[in-house]
Amino acid sequence: MRARFLTLAVLLTPSLAWPQADGEADRDDTKSRAGTAEELEAYNLAKQDRYVKAREVAERILRRSPRSFAAHYVVGVAHYFGEGNLPRALWYLREARALFERRHGADPGADAPWRWHSDILVDLADLCGDMDLLAEKLEALDAHDRVYRPPLLAEHAWPLMKLGRYEEARAVVGAALTTGRPRQRKVALTALCAIESEAGKRAESYQACRQAAEEVRGQRTEGAAEFSNAGEAALGMLRLDEAERDFLEASRRPPTLYGNPYAKLVELYLREGRVAEAVKGMKDAHAHRRRKPAYLDQLSQAETDALASLLLLAVGRAAEALPLTRRALERPDRRGGISSQREQAEAAAAILDRMARNEVALRLAEERATHGAWPAFGRLWAEARLLVEAWSSGRRAAVLMADRRRLLATLRPSFSGGADVPVWVNGELVSILGPGVVEQAVREARAAETLAEAGPYLDAVEAEAALGGGKPQQALAVAERALAGLPPAEVLLAGRVAAVAADAARRVGDPRRELHYLDQALQKDPTSVRRLGLALPVTVREDGSDGARRAAALLRRSPRFRAGAGGMVLTVGATSACLHSVGGTVLQCAHVQSRAGEDAAALARRLVDEAHAHAFAPRIDLSQTDARSLDGSTGVGDARASDRARSVLEDLKGQRRQERSLDIELNDELD
Repeated sequence: MRARFLTLAVLLTPSLAWPQADGEADRDDTKSRAGTAEELEAYNLAKQDRYVKAREVAERILRRSPRSFAAHYVVGVAHYFGEGNLPRALWYLREARALFERRHGADPGADAPWRWHSDILVDLADLCGDMDLLAEKLEALDAHDRVYRPPLLAEHAWPLMKLGRYEEARAVVGAALTTGRPRQRKVALTALCAIESEAGKRAESYQACRQAAEEVRGQRTEGAAEFSNAGEAALGMLRLDEAERDFLEASRRPPTLYGNPYAKLVELYLREGRVAEAVKGMKDAHAHRRRKPAYLDQLSQAETDALASLLLLAVGRAAEALPLTRRALERPDRRGGISSQREQAEAAAAILDRMARNEVALRLAEERATHGAWPAFGRLWAEARLLVEAWSSGRRAAVLMADRRRLLATLRPSFSGGADVPVWVNGELVSILGPGVVEQAVREARAAETLAEAGPYLDAVEAEAALGGGKPQQALAVAERALAGLPPAEVLLAGRVAAVAADAARRVGDPRRELHYLDQALQKDPTSVRRLGLALPVTVREDGSDGARRAAALLRRSPRFRAGAGGMVLTVGATSACLHSVGGTVLQCAHVQSRAGEDAAALARRLVDEAHAHAFAPRIDLSQTDARSLDGSTGVGDARASDRARSVLEDLKGQRRQERSLDIELNDELD
C-alpha cells in the first residue's frame, strides 16, 4: 500500500448565502450585503452556480468600476468553483479583500457591508488550503476569527498539522472539542486522526480515526472521509481485512470533496493480487472522481494517473502506463485536502516512471532478440532512449528520497511521511539509491519500528539490498524469512520476494530452490520476473511443425528464457506456446491464429511476442478491456459535462452549506 495519507472530511464551505452567525444579531443585516443592483445580481447568479453568467456580469462591473470588491469577489468565486482556475481565483480574492479593507478596514462596523468581508476571508482560506498555501490560510482564518463569530477553531488544525506544528494543532483540536458545536467536533476529530498519523504514532492515529468513523456510523448522509481515514489507519496497523471493510463502507457513503475510497480499494486489491477486482475498482474510481466539481481536478489528477499506472504495471501493460507516469511526474497534484506532502507524490511518480520505462525497455530487448537484425536496430534506439529517460527519473527519485525521514518512512510499511508507493514497489529503491544506502536505512527503520508485524516487510527490502550488494547467500536467507513471515494477503510483495529468492538461489548454485521460488513468483506476480530481469530455466519442446521450429528457435534466443537449463518446460506448436512448471502444471499459454497473407516467419514472431506477453503477466484476460477505461481517458469530457448538467457541484456545495447552517443553528440553541 502507499504511504499513508488521510483526507480532510469537511473544509470551509463556499460562503455564498451563509446564515447569520453567532454574535452578529446586533448588526443591521439589511446593510451587511449592501451593494449596487448589478453587484447583487452577480452575487445571486454565483449563488445559483451560474458561474459563467455571474462572471460576465461581474467583469462588466469591473470595466466601469475597477475597485468594486464585490465584483472581484464574484469573479474569484467563478474562477474557483466554476472553472477550477485556482491561481486566477486567488488573485481576485486577494484583490477583493484588499479593496474591502482599504475602504472599510479589517474590522468593519455594523453599518458596513461586513458579510462581503466575512465571505471573502472564508473563501480565501478555503482556496489557500486547496493550493497548499498554509501560512496564508492560517492568516485568513485568524483575520476572520478576530472579527466574526463563531470562530473557526477546528479549521486551524489541518494547516497546522501540515506545517508540522503538531502540538499547536492538538491544542486547537482540544479547544474545538469543547465548543459543543457538531461541525467543529467533526472537523477536529478528523484533524486529530491526521495529526497523530503524520506525527508517526500508529496506535494513537488508529484510535482517533476509529473514533471519528464511529461517531458518523449511524449518519448515512456523511462519513465517507471518516471511514476512508479509518481504513488508512487500519492499514497503518497492517490490518488489511479491517481496512477493506472501512473502504467499502466509505464507498457506500455520499462522496466528500476530498479522497476516493475506490482508489483505496484498488491499491488494496492490487496489494492482495486481486487484479480483476482492481480493474473494476479503477473504473469505479474514475466515475467517483468525475462526480466531483471540476475545481477539484487539480487535487487528484496525478494521484489517479499514478494509481492507473500501478494497475497497468501490475497486469504487464507497462507501455500503456508510460503517458500516465510522465503526466503524474510533470503535473503533480495540489495537496491541500490530504495530509501528505507534495514531495511524497513526486518521489512516487518518479519511481513509477522509472519502473515503466525500464520494463518497456526490457520488452524491447526481448523483441530485439527475436525479430531479426533490421527491426532490432530500431528497437535498440528506442530501448536506449527509454533507459536514458528511466535513469533521469531515477535521479529525480534519488534526490527526493535523500531525505532521511522520507526514506525511513517509505521502508516502514503503511507509515506516514514516505513516498506514495505500495510495499511491493519498495525494492526499486535498491537500484535507485544503491544497496548499501538501503541496507543502512533498513537497519534504522527496524530500530525505529514499534510494530512487530512490520518485520517481514523490512526483511523483503533487506533481501533485495543484499542481493544487489553481491551477497546472495544472505539474500536467500532473509528472503526466505520474509516469505515465512508475510501475511498471505501480501501477494504481490511475496511474488517479488520469491523472485529475489530465486535469483539468489541461482547465484549460490541451488537450482532446486531457484525453480521452487520461480514457480512461486510466477504464481503470485509474474511481472516481477521480467521487472527484475530474470530468465526462466526451460527445456523447449516443439511439435515438429515448421512453425513450431521457427518459434522455438526464436524463444531460445530470448533473454527471458535459459533454454537447455532444464527445470520448466516450454512446449511450442505452430500456433501455441505453453509454459509448464516443474511438476507439469500449465502456468500460462499463448495462442495465435494465422492471418490472411501472413507468412510462417511473421506468424512465429507473433507467437513469440504473445508467449512473452502471457508468461510474465497475471492470469487475467484483458483482451476485452479497453485500456483507456483504466486510465480514465474514455468519455471523461462527456461525463464531466453530464455531471455538470446534473448539478453535482450544486449538490456538494449545498451539502456543505447545510452543514454550516446546521452548525450555526445548533450553536444558537446552545447559547
